[in-house]
Amino acid sequence: NYIAGNVIANASTPLVILDTSYSYAVANTSVTGNVDDGTASAQPTENTITDTIKSGNYTPTLSNTTNVAASTAYECQYIRVGRVVTVSGMVDIDPTATGATELRMTIPVGENFTAAREAAGTFGDSYDQHGTVIAAVGAATVRLLANLSDATNRSYYFHFTYNAQLS
Repeated sequence: NYIAGNVIANASTPLVILDTSYSYAVANTSVTGNVDDGTASAQPTENTITDTIKSGNYTPTLSNTTNVAASTAYECQYIRVGRVVTVSGMVDIDPTATGATELRMTIPVGENFTAAREAAGTFGDSYDQHGTVIAAVGAATVRLLANLSDATNRSYYFHFTYNAQLS
């Protein structure tokens, strides 16, 4: 039902009220419905929340894959809204040499990825070393990929998002 530019899901007992400025007011953590503000330029194909909103901390397991002598995992944080999970945190990477480097890191929730594009993000340090985060196909891990210009052990801060394939 459209009421003065607002979209109300389940009008008899509103659980979510969305206005055209995309301010969200969630009155219940289990919501199902499509969001559509009625404008052609802003209509999402689908925006359905079918699970709870959760957040937490976890310490990932790291795998030194390419050009990594040592790595250290720290407690990270994540938030999950429906199936979308956003993760951020810090890891230390000690490369064996300059050049292509890969570190793999477990995800907090979800199953094996089927395509590299299923996770995306970035990481970097304060010395202009940076890289890309993508999904590791066939595993419940992400790949931190970089072409490092020095072999110094550094702390890297990362942020990535993925769609959890939850059954």
